[in-house]
Amino acid sequence: MSKAFIHNLTQIKELQRYVQILRESGMNPDEHLTQEQCELLISAEYYDQLNMKTAYFPTTGVVIGQPMEQGAEDEADD
Repeated sequence: MSKAFIHNLTQIKELQRYVQILRESGMNPDEHLTQEQCELLISAEYYDQLNMKTAYFPTTGVVIGQPMEQGAEDEADD
């Protein structure tokens, strides 16, 4: 992993924690975030959604976000 990636990931985690603290305090995070922080959260949400759509679990052969074939559904239920 690159240093830039790790730096961005750290920023996102710290920002998510800050948003959680604001919410737990009964505050609206949107009123306390800078434009840059809002953009960072939006990009994090986008990448989370993208990861969920393309996640692949080799042990099951199932790609999350893709409909399973009927035969695969029957096998998954076993």
